Amino acid sequence: MSRGARVAKAVERELTRTLVPFVARPEVDRNLVQKLPPGFVERMLAIPLGRDRRTGVVDVACVDPSDRHLGRELAHQLESPVRLYRTSLSELLLAVDRWLDERDATVPSTGRTPAFGTRVARHRSVPPARLSLPPPVERVEPPPEEEPAPASSPIPLVRRPPVADRTRRRTNPGVGTKDRAELPFEHDEQGEPVIELFRSKPPPAPAPSQPVRIVGAPEATFEQALEALSAAPGPESVAELLAEGATSAASLAIVLAVRPAVYEGRAASRGVPRSGAIRSLRVPAGLASAFDTAAHSGRYLGALPDDAVHGPVRSLLGSDEVYLCPVVVSGRPVLLLALSGMPTSFEATRRADALAAGAGERLEAILRSKKKNRRNN
Repeated sequence: MSRGARVAKAVERELTRTLVPFVARPEVDRNLVQKLPPGFVERMLAIPLGRDRRTGVVDVACVDPSDRHLGRELAHQLESPVRLYRTSLSELLLAVDRWLDERDATVPSTGRTPAFGTRVARHRSVPPARLSLPPPVERVEPPPEEEPAPASSPIPLVRRPPVADRTRRRTNPGVGTKDRAELPFEHDEQGEPVIELFRSKPPPAPAPSQPVRIVGAPEATFEQALEALSAAPGPESVAELLAEGATSAASLAIVLAVRPAVYEGRAASRGVPRSGAIRSLRVPAGLASAFDTAAHSGRYLGALPDDAVHGPVRSLLGSDEVYLCPVVVSGRPVLLLALSGMPTSFEATRRADALAAGAGERLEAILRSKKKNRRNN
């Protein structure tokens, strides 16, 4: 934003393409902002707007709602789920200035010098402290020391009697002489020398080699899923083929539809428990969840938090590491693929990204075909 108006307009234009609602004139909630650390609002460019009395969710206005760490940090500091709204940088800075002006006006004067560079230091002037010289101190010379009186008789010195040098016995044989006996050397079964009773240790046995483990299902399943996606007749078939094809990379897979305010269940692989009731699954959007992170940032890799938002999906996929990737059509996420039970993350994420790309191409082709039929009719 600090590079000029042209860059600021480009960033603002990209942010307007997100699905997050926009707040025209945000106002800071005085009670909630007291729970945030000092300087948090200015650094993160996010302000709390208020709390929903019915659900307890805190509404927050920010400049970049796609920041995956912003929602988690706000939820941790405010100790409640948050819902992110987007606002412009200029309106957010004006709201912050209004809040800081009101806060500085109510801060009582303590007589202390405020921190350099803060708003209080710029708005208030503290009179400088006067420097005064210390009072003069007179130097007092110590009295001269008196010499001790000579003793009446000298103190006799104690001398130790002389001791003759100790005689050193001559060692025989000396170093390097021929009289030194040679130690007997023998050899063990491995041909190593043996000195007296000390035997060389046998070499350690080599560690057994581990068998190579094949990741996921055979590659043929993955290729067949890509081929079937390219000829899927409709969006429902695309979601079902995407869930079954993802079993080539993981043991469990579900597909969610991305809506403006909710993520809806569409399809699940055969290993998912209660897969028949997948269409009744509803996950709220806009609460800085892992699903929002994957939809706006492109991917999410990690364990799902154990809370009310992620609980329904966590009960289906388990507590292991999951991978979320979106299916994008015309620059917007329309489906969300979730995997769990991956042997290794590298191969699983590679196959999931390829399947999501194939599903996006097929959905875009179906959309173009429907538009063409409408024009012809």
